[in-house]
Amino acid sequence: MAERSVARMLLDAAEQDLHACAVLAQTPGIGDSVVGFHAQQAVEKSLKALLRGVVAWARDRIPPALSGDS
Repeated sequence: MAERSVARMLLDAAEQDLHACAVLAQTPGIGDSVVGFHAQQAVEKSLKALLRGVVAWARDRIPPALSGDS
C-alpha cells in the first residue's frame, strides 16, 4: 500500500479516536484513563501518519541513483 494511503488511513483512525475521546469525556462513569487512552491513540496515529507522509515526500525527491533503487 502506498505511503500516502497508509497515512490517510492513519489520520482517519486518529480522527475516530479523537471523536471517541470527546464522546467518552462527556459520558458519566467513564474514567480519565479510558479517555486518556483514546487521546494517546489519536496522537500516536497522527504522528505515524506524519512520518509516513515525510517518507513519501522524501522518496519522491531522492534521485534513483542516490536511493539505491535501479
